[in-house]
Amino acid sequence: MNRLDTFFTTVHSGLDAYLITNPTDKYYLTGYDCGDDGILVMTKDASIYFTDARYTLEASSIDGLEVVEIPRGQGLRYVRDYLSSKQITSLGYVANSISHADYLSIANGALNLIDIQDEISTLRIIKDNEEISSLKRAGAIADKALQTTLKSVRLGISERELAHILHVELISHGSEGLAFDSIVAFGKNTSKPHAHVSDTKLEKGDLITIDFGAKVDGYRSDMTRTFFYESADEEMRGVYQCVLNAQRLALNAVREGITSGELDAIARESLRSNGLAEYFTHSLGHGVGLDIHEAPTIKSGGDVVLREGMVITIEPGVYIAEKGGIRIEDMVLVKKDGYELFSQCKKDLIILK
Repeated sequence: MNRLDTFFTTVHSGLDAYLITNPTDKYYLTGYDCGDDGILVMTKDASIYFTDARYTLEASSIDGLEVVEIPRGQGLRYVRDYLSSKQITSLGYVANSISHADYLSIANGALNLIDIQDEISTLRIIKDNEEISSLKRAGAIADKALQTTLKSVRLGISERELAHILHVELISHGSEGLAFDSIVAFGKNTSKPHAHVSDTKLEKGDLITIDFGAKVDGYRSDMTRTFFYESADEEMRGVYQCVLNAQRLALNAVREGITSGELDAIARESLRSNGLAEYFTHSLGHGVGLDIHEAPTIKSGGDVVLREGMVITIEPGVYIAEKGGIRIEDMVLVKKDGYELFSQCKKDLIILK
């Protein structure tokens, strides 16, 4: 969807022009996936895309976009000349997507640069129907891929082997690629919230944590499930039920009007009442869209008020060194009076055999 026409009614007003270099911001505004290459400059009169000959044909097909072909790697010089020719004195830019050296190059001692990072995040935080449809499809693909992947779980399989099978299943079910580097962890490795896939082999009694997502139209899904293999330690059985209960309580509280901090506190207090809060070492969730981590962050003390149309994760976890970890994560659409779940895979305690 081309959002160039609505940009100036929703983002910081009063500036002469806006510079967009972040790939997902460019894709969001133009519907054109150009990766790291190309620079988008927008004024009230025109939207200009500076890129080299590799991308000019594709970019020229975008409605409302004027394409300027430039030598590869010289975008900033041409942008600077353009801004000077148009007598641009104030420029909006996204601070976290540009280096300090590039900042100095563009400012050139005369241009007033204003960070519009918050405005861009706010623009992207509410998903429209087209975005929601893509996110739902990504969630459905992930559901199917997980179900078929679990059929390959067996004694002695490695984390790396199972991760490869999961990746193949995601593609075969229609994903454009991985939403992010999947986490597949066995046994004690599950106690690491962001464990890296290794050659660790599956043993009887191991926990299995799988955190992954699919990608559709550039939009990503995010889901985590934790399983037991062949048997379940009684202590970790109890932990699993506590994490599941904390997630259910938080999910049931999702609605327009609640703050991110209030939502986090519901899950955290549930775990605290069971003596597990110290093992919950990350925030409760985050926004998802073109990036796997977007605004808002659902964290302790957070003051973001949830609004209808936000898509967030709810993912409490408990991680006990030398024992293992339990995380259960779902992606949901915030609605006025509740939520819509994008992940349909079962969450009751499952012992795989």
